[in-house]
Amino acid sequence: MHPLVDAFWQGRQKFKKGTGKYFDSTRKPKAACHLGALYWGMYKEIPGEGKLVLLNNDWPEISKPAAVPCEHKDETPIGDISGILIHLNDEHDGRSWPDKKVAEWLETALKEDILANPSQI
Repeated sequence: MHPLVDAFWQGRQKFKKGTGKYFDSTRKPKAACHLGALYWGMYKEIPGEGKLVLLNNDWPEISKPAAVPCEHKDETPIGDISGILIHLNDEHDGRSWPDKKVAEWLETALKEDILANPSQI
């Protein structure tokens, strides 16, 4: 399992799914979006101002292009992994995109090189 997928699972076990922002509170959060959960799983902290950039610095593959895995691929076939995580969190519910499905997609997206194999789009 890729370390980012493991981090996603750790964050999802700690926080319920929230939408619209990374964490519902900076003091004692109870909910996090997918990207917030992943951040917490990596660093075991709630990010302060500008700290989410750590993910991009430490794990640049979070910014690599990937095929959009949902029905919205007709609108935008490719996005960066972090943006797709935010999209799956905010635009899809837990029934159509449960955590397990998101984690499976994340594992695949981190392994694929969409630019080298555009037929995946």
